[in-house]
Amino acid sequence: MHNLLPSLPPVWRCGGADLDCFVVDNNGFILISERPQEMGRFLGEVDGALVTQLLGMGVFSQVTMYDYQAMCRPASHHHSASQPLVSPLSALLTAARWLVNELLL
Repeated sequence: MHNLLPSLPPVWRCGGADLDCFVVDNNGFILISERPQEMGRFLGEVDGALVTQLLGMGVFSQVTMYDYQAMCRPASHHHSASQPLVSPLSALLTAARWLVNELLL
């Protein structure tokens, strides 16, 4: 990125301590940055003040998006109102527990 715009004054060139350089797409995501960990992230996460200024200048426009997928209820796997079948061992243990309770009480 250091040689992309050699005609700029030295104070505006990338690589200076006071200047951060980004190449962003039309949605505000960072394509190229001096720091690799910033690439692929939204510019507003990295420099929110810059995005606010760009919004004010009309470079970007704010778009509100809704994710309706998270609002769906999980599908029920029961096809009838009856309780699913209980295993014979579980039924035997329930009957034994009932018998013990009846005998002790």
